[in-house]
Amino acid sequence: MKRPASPTERQQWQASDPAASAWVAANAGSGKTHVLTQRVVRLLLAGADPAAIVCLTYTKAAAAEMSGRVFKMLGEWATLPDAELMEAISRSQGETPRPETLTRARRLFAQALETPGGLNIQTIHAFCERILHQFPFEANVPGHFEVLDETAAEGLLLEARQAVLRAAKADGSRIGTAFTRLATLRSDQDIEAALAAVVTERDRLERWIAWAARKPHAPSEDIDGAIADLRRRLGLKDDESEEALCTEICRASGWASRDCRSLCDALSAEAANRTDEGARTALEAILAHEGGPLEADFRAAFFLTAKPEGWSPRSESRRFSAAFRRSRDGLDDLFSAEAARLQPLRERLSLARTAEATEALLLIAGAILQRYRILKQRRGFLDFSDLILRARNLLQRPEVAAWVQYKLDAGISHLLVDEAQDTSPDAWAIVERLAEEFFAGESAERRPRTLFAVGDDKQSIYGFQGAEPRLLAELGRKFKDRAVAAAQEFRAVSLGVSFRSTQAVLDAVDTVFDGPLSERVTRLGYQRHQAYRQNVPGRVEVWPRIVRPKGEMPEDWWQPFDAPAESERKLAEEIADEVAALLHPEARLPSGKAISAGEIMILTRKRGSFARAMVRALKARNLPTAGADRIALADHIIVQDLLALADVVLLPEDDLQLAALLKSPLFGFDDDDLMALAIGRGRESLFSRLRASEDPRHSQTAERLRHLMAMADQMPPFAFYTRLVEAEGARKAFRARMGSEADDVLDLFLSAALSLERVAPPGLQALAAALREGGGDIKRELSETTDAVRVMTVHGAKGLEADIVFLADTGGQIAAPQHRDALAFIGDDEDPAFIWRQSKEDATPQQREVEAKEAEAARDEYFRLLYVAMTRARDVLYVTGIRGDRTPKDGWYAAIRNALAAEKDGDAEDPSDDELAERMHFFGLEPGDGPPPALEERVETPSVAPPVLPEWAERPAAPAPRPPQPLRPSSALAEEDPPDSAPAPVIAGRSAAMRAAAGRGRAIHRLLQFMPDWPTDERQRRGELLLARDWPEAAPADVAAALSEAAGVLAHPDLAGFFASGSRGEVSLVGEIATSHGTFAVGGRVDRMAVTESVVLLADYKTSLSPPASLAAVDEGMIRQLALYARLLGPLYPGRRVQAALVFTAGPRIFPVSAERLAEALAPLDIVHGSPSSGTPLA
Repeated sequence: MKRPASPTERQQWQASDPAASAWVAANAGSGKTHVLTQRVVRLLLAGADPAAIVCLTYTKAAAAEMSGRVFKMLGEWATLPDAELMEAISRSQGETPRPETLTRARRLFAQALETPGGLNIQTIHAFCERILHQFPFEANVPGHFEVLDETAAEGLLLEARQAVLRAAKADGSRIGTAFTRLATLRSDQDIEAALAAVVTERDRLERWIAWAARKPHAPSEDIDGAIADLRRRLGLKDDESEEALCTEICRASGWASRDCRSLCDALSAEAANRTDEGARTALEAILAHEGGPLEADFRAAFFLTAKPEGWSPRSESRRFSAAFRRSRDGLDDLFSAEAARLQPLRERLSLARTAEATEALLLIAGAILQRYRILKQRRGFLDFSDLILRARNLLQRPEVAAWVQYKLDAGISHLLVDEAQDTSPDAWAIVERLAEEFFAGESAERRPRTLFAVGDDKQSIYGFQGAEPRLLAELGRKFKDRAVAAAQEFRAVSLGVSFRSTQAVLDAVDTVFDGPLSERVTRLGYQRHQAYRQNVPGRVEVWPRIVRPKGEMPEDWWQPFDAPAESERKLAEEIADEVAALLHPEARLPSGKAISAGEIMILTRKRGSFARAMVRALKARNLPTAGADRIALADHIIVQDLLALADVVLLPEDDLQLAALLKSPLFGFDDDDLMALAIGRGRESLFSRLRASEDPRHSQTAERLRHLMAMADQMPPFAFYTRLVEAEGARKAFRARMGSEADDVLDLFLSAALSLERVAPPGLQALAAALREGGGDIKRELSETTDAVRVMTVHGAKGLEADIVFLADTGGQIAAPQHRDALAFIGDDEDPAFIWRQSKEDATPQQREVEAKEAEAARDEYFRLLYVAMTRARDVLYVTGIRGDRTPKDGWYAAIRNALAAEKDGDAEDPSDDELAERMHFFGLEPGDGPPPALEERVETPSVAPPVLPEWAERPAAPAPRPPQPLRPSSALAEEDPPDSAPAPVIAGRSAAMRAAAGRGRAIHRLLQFMPDWPTDERQRRGELLLARDWPEAAPADVAAALSEAAGVLAHPDLAGFFASGSRGEVSLVGEIATSHGTFAVGGRVDRMAVTESVVLLADYKTSLSPPASLAAVDEGMIRQLALYARLLGPLYPGRRVQAALVFTAGPRIFPVSAERLAEALAPLDIVHGSPSSGTPLA
């Protein structure tokens, strides 16, 4: 009997119905990706062309996951029996399919695979890139443009900035004057932040300039119109400049310099208290800066006070003591009059300073943007912002939009938007234009067209990337109105059942948010959560906070300045101890499930000292940890070591960087080693001391450095670092000290080096400068398949989940002023304008209004972030944090603790603000308790007796067969290798002579691999180029000797057959050898091989400078290696004899090895059988 559908299933069917547009509000964990997958599959099942479906996701990971789910479902449908397929389709769409539907369903997998370009499940950036490649002429972009990644874009911006700043040095230039102005106003960091903000918001700047100049495409450096518009918005007159207003403020008016001096002397003689002393100090400051640029500020500060709402007159009673005022008739009136005169002037001064600072900023930023645009255009690049902006402009340009829309309209029938709450206004503008024809005239009637969006405004936490959660509700209403007007079905669906969390966790979430906070997290009305896993117990714990003492500092003076505070260390250790207890073999979740490290997540609001302390505490207890989820590339110690290497090879006399490099895993020195090397050297450089030292380790280090310098002279940065990391052993050394995190850092460093080579001439100095200026962040994907504790920010954890979640950073400020953008936008999207944000004293009314709105928006996002954090937990949620002087009383911790305590105690009033004495526990369903009242949609599972296991299931499984042990041809029968020891520094190992010999051997092997295929007259030139790349440290004489040696081998008449047409070099060979001692895997490379109709020719090169006089003097291991190759090759070429030879390239000396001698060499192995498992026959 078929069970009735639950309300949740009916909602999912409504949302995924391919015949209707839908706007879906999905609570956290309610299966939105499942609904998206269902909708795509149902669209395909309904006959939609795969190429006509476009699904836009927020991240590449989301696109990959969704695409994988679609193909998995279609792949299963292709092979299911009819009855099971019918049931699967029924579960997907809520109705029994027709027989022809089954046939169509089986074909969908192949149809999707054969669609050109695959299914259109991609990020908005990838989609825009596709549109721009389709319409390059209309979009005014290069036809074969490339997309810059963040690192390459930052490198190109750095180049543009440096070019503009060099031009600013020209005397009398407008840019130079503007730069001088900026340098007097702000610090380097403030200027950099402001310039970066303008670059980020360049679209608004260009629209503002175009609007102000009344030109459709005004260049970004043409800012005169925008500045005039800004002065008009601020209410400034033409003659109101900072200089003029300062002069007016300092104008003599009863408080001239002599009056101030007289009053200052009187205060010195008659000061009654600290108030008078403060007045005297303030007057002395005015006199000290008389005629200078700061006099106006000191005068204003003497008579006025800066308040949040602006400047206001200071009370005379707060400036002078009562006794002093009584002794000076008329002082109060004079003071009040001057304060009244200065108050409007000081307000006007703030307006003028804002306008002039913004003008200087825009002049420089506009020039940088223009230069950046030219560089991109010349080199055929677009950055990520360009993709969105150019695609939006393309669809909005009246002269081409209709044509583009027509072409796209023919190719897109169904548009799906994932994570709609995080979609930026510019991306929404693209979606609107694409969907415009879905609900219009003939297009709406010609074929089914649908729009689908799913999101949750409670989870909108990317305001810093432009997301505006209000748009989710506004656009939902707009599209609904259009659909209704076009007589099309449009559904608003809410998904409230969580497939993730237990009811205990969800009850805690609802207790916190289903009240006054609901208005802060959603505009669509708060929907309470219901758990799908009804009978599963869960737990929420609120811990007492760690109290931070006032003025807490690191305990020891020698600790790094960014070392975690004592309170952070204590909290990290408390959490780590709990994690250790949870990972005990006998520990269990409330449901009875075993706990693994990968199911524990520790969340913070930001990456900082606490996150580092948390990772350190976990590692100190030998607990598996995945490290941090995002790392600043240039700040990571591995990258700093690699950049120190660049500094040293460019300037060996850089003692500081050389000392840092020697302490890195690349060389393995410690403090004692450095002191022994450095102390007492006088003015001698560290590098000179290394070279002159008789210590073998020092001489090896110096030789290693010279080797790296030679490499750097011959190789571009990417090739240099790739060889260092892989061939020179740096990866192994860094991994030994830093763990698996080192692999991510090294790979992304190499990727950054390669990206920067695309936009600028390669060079170590340029690479180091670009990464240090703005290397960006490394985002590490800490997926749920990682069996290690994850320490993540809430932003990084978006979309992830874990059985156990620690909400650790609950005491941070709601919105720190230092995190505000440098720009304050005082216009809107249609009428854009902005100012450079000034200090509190110079804030204009417009800036204060913007900041008030920003504070409200920041508070809303602060609590949405809390919602996201709490809903990551499946079974158990821990809440803890640190309480300090700046901890908000209405922050995360207070919101959770007060709501849950009131719910538990039945007290409607907020509990006391005192710290908890012990942990508070909240159980939705404790182990052993009965189930809570069932939800209406909960499906009852019939009781089924446990199956009886067959007898074989009780027996232990037989051990898996061990794979054959490796047997290296070059060391068969040699003494076993010693057990692995701890990884040594990179410099440890072979001597300089041994490394030189190995380099020579590799060079000759490479020459003999490629030279036979080159024209004879080209061999010398090409060989020199090859060795310049592969043997950069070689001296010219060594290169010439290697080329001569290789040429001698090729010219030897006895080897003509080995180099005949069709022969090959460096042939990989893998097989198995069965001996009386067991089966061994054999692998290696045959240096030269040729196959004729009757013979297989096999040669092995040896590059020893002193070849043996006869075959009898040849090392037995060399012959055995050749014999093993011959043994494996025989079965590949039946009926042909194997003819082997050892070729000593010095001379050359050729030693043919007979079949009998080969067999004699293998006799000790007692081979029973030998066969190849891979290898390519040559004939």
